[in-house]
Amino acid sequence: MKKSNFKSKALYSILVLGLFSLAGVGIVSANAGGQGFERGFRDGGRGMRGGEMMMGELITNDVRDGFREDMRSNIKNLTKEERDALREKHREQILKKQAEFEAFTGLTRTEMRDLRQSGGTIGEVLISNGKTKADAEVFLTKQANDRIDSIVERHGLSSSEEAILRSRVPESVHNILERWFGNL
Repeated sequence: MKKSNFKSKALYSILVLGLFSLAGVGIVSANAGGQGFERGFRDGGRGMRGGEMMMGELITNDVRDGFREDMRSNIKNLTKEERDALREKHREQILKKQAEFEAFTGLTRTEMRDLRQSGGTIGEVLISNGKTKADAEVFLTKQANDRIDSIVERHGLSSSEEAILRSRVPESVHNILERWFGNL
């Protein structure tokens, strides 16, 4: 076999292997989040979010990891009764936030799930209940600011970290409003 033919076949093989490995990385990143091949690969492994910032993304990963480690170490030092009390307190906070959301939208969790499955939007329900996009923006901004206050209080964030979180609220609220109201 000629040397030039061997080199071209070797180069071609390397390129093919490189493309297969790239596709493999896309598949692995897509499946790691349970997002499915097409959506996860197309959006760089971010799935349905596709680069939009969600409410849960107000906190950066390094800060979030620090929170988790801090919470784990604190929980390990608690007695069973203290852990149960803390769990109950968090459960009450979750139920309170759910009640606020249900009062604002007029929908229970089950009704909301059924609405999404039928192709409806929360924006349609809010409009039919006499609420406007501005009302929803005020509600979501208040919810986000309450959450930031809670995070700052629990984890003792610096003022610069708090400012970073607060600066992300408008974009996050805007993204949620776009999902809720879309073309309405």
